[in-house]
Amino acid sequence: MGQVVKEVTIIAVDDEPANLFLLNEILQEYTLITLQNSELAIQLIKKHVPDLVLLDIMMPKVDGFDIAHEMINDGVLRSIPIIFISARDSGEDVSKGLSIGAQDYIKKPYNEVEVLARIKRVLQMNSERKELYYLATRDQLTGLYNRNYFFEAIQIKMGMANRKKHKFSVAIIDLDHFKQVNDTYGHQVGDSVLINFASTISSSCRDYDIVARYGGEEFIVYFGELLKEEACEVMDRIRQRVENMVLEKNNNIRITFSAGIADISVLEGSNGNLETIIQKADECLYRAKDEGRNRVIIQG
Repeated sequence: MGQVVKEVTIIAVDDEPANLFLLNEILQEYTLITLQNSELAIQLIKKHVPDLVLLDIMMPKVDGFDIAHEMINDGVLRSIPIIFISARDSGEDVSKGLSIGAQDYIKKPYNEVEVLARIKRVLQMNSERKELYYLATRDQLTGLYNRNYFFEAIQIKMGMANRKKHKFSVAIIDLDHFKQVNDTYGHQVGDSVLINFASTISSSCRDYDIVARYGGEEFIVYFGELLKEEACEVMDRIRQRVENMVLEKNNNIRITFSAGIADISVLEGSNGNLETIIQKADECLYRAKDEGRNRVIIQG
């Protein structure tokens, strides 16, 4: 018999060892991590980022409602589904749990069939939600974020930057003479070039940068915590990497790009907004193209 692959991770927090033992027996098809000390729950959840969290309501010091509140207010943890587990099943408790943001409620003592059914239902719903979110926020060709998501995410980042004095830069990228690729080799080959370029630039950026397809052969990058000079160094390394790559092997296609960069300093002493930064980066991009392409220009 082959080994069972446990792809789904569940964290269960309950101060009663007997209840955790029963959950271990019931949820053998999943990877279950159990915790009795509710004060360590958030720390454990952040460490593992599970697919589902089961929270007992009545626990000393930190109860399930407290943990759920903290998860919902955390940018990373709020997307993890929560199921409350408790011997208390009053309408008030159920209502409070669901209003906080939990997806379901399981009553003790456990009924194995019910527990499995409720967990599978919540996991399926969350999987479908993630798929819909992916389709709504991603560019279908390259798999990068799309333009709409980029602007929504950057508006949030910009609000944080204003409050906490964070710095950031925005780079706009345009592939040089890309029309010639489509005209010479066809759009299928052109799409392959775009896909490979997108993969290259995405892998060259940090996890907390945001890389998106801006439209056509244009791309846009948010560099968190980097001002224009620092972002320029990163972008120029990417430019050199792309310049020396074959982006479509069947036809030995090489391509270069031009880029313009602006940072949050452009707003100093003005009433500007994100559009102001984008406009400045765009102006720098057109300067790069006018000055011969295959270069990175930053705001003056």
